[in-house]
Amino acid sequence: MHILLVDDSELILSRLRRLILLKYPDVVITSAKTFHQAEEALQPPLPDVVILDIQLPDGNGIDIAERIRKISHEMKIVILTNYNEEGYRKAAMVAGADYYINKSGEFRKVLPLLGTILSELQTEL
Repeated sequence: MHILLVDDSELILSRLRRLILLKYPDVVITSAKTFHQAEEALQPPLPDVVILDIQLPDGNGIDIAERIRKISHEMKIVILTNYNEEGYRKAAMVAGADYYINKSGEFRKVLPLLGTILSELQTEL
C-alpha cells in the first residue's frame, strides 16, 4: 500500500510517518509540503490513500481532493486539518474527500481509520 501525506508542517509529517510505520511497517509513504509537490506526487503509480491538510502555502487541500477525484475514484482521501468549521467539512466532502478529521481534537482517529481503509483495500485486491 502507498500513502501520500500532504501537509506543510514537518512536525505533522514526521509524526504521521512514524505512527503509521510503527503500526504498518510495509506501507510505502511519500510526502509533500506544498500544493505543487502534491500535484507532482499524483503521478503513476498513484497512492492508495492521500492524507492532506486544507491550508498549504501555495493552495489548498480541497482543490487537491477535486483533482484526485478527476484522476481516480478508488483512491481514498482523508482531510486532516485544524479547520473544524462545518463549511470546510462540507466543501471537502463535495470535492471528493472520504473522511474529514480535526487535527487537534481527533488526531488519535487517524490510525484506526487507516487500518479500516487498508483492510478494505486488501479485501478489494
